[in-house]
Amino acid sequence: MPNFRRYYVPDAIYFVTVVGRGRQQLFADESNVALLWQNLRFTRQYHPFKLWAYAFLPEHLHVLLQPDDPKDISMIWNSVKSNFTKDFKAEHQVNDSLSLWQGRFWDHIIRDSDDLQHHFDYTHYNPVKHGLVLRPEEYALSK
Repeated sequence: MPNFRRYYVPDAIYFVTVVGRGRQQLFADESNVALLWQNLRFTRQYHPFKLWAYAFLPEHLHVLLQPDDPKDISMIWNSVKSNFTKDFKAEHQVNDSLSLWQGRFWDHIIRDSDDLQHHFDYTHYNPVKHGLVLRPEEYALSK
């Protein structure tokens, strides 16, 4: 496995992409979206962060977030993904091993106000790009 390093920058805003394993459409189901929100709220209690923007598409999600502690970015996604999987298995009575997520998440540290605007627009335009709506404001799972 390659030696993968994340950079942790104080007060940074991170653009993060998280994908379901095999691009399975986890968030096409409203109950899974509710489960994701539940896990984001739970995680925020232990690893506080500000959520600047998000778009939850059927097989992946994009968020702009700012953790109180930059080292929490990895803990945030480890917590969300592992607790979501645990809750998903309980909700769907799955007893076997289950892998719902790609192993890692992709992140980008926002560099300046232009970069923030670019990623903010990218997040909101993504449902249009994927043919889910005609205009970003029509997509309910984005803010």
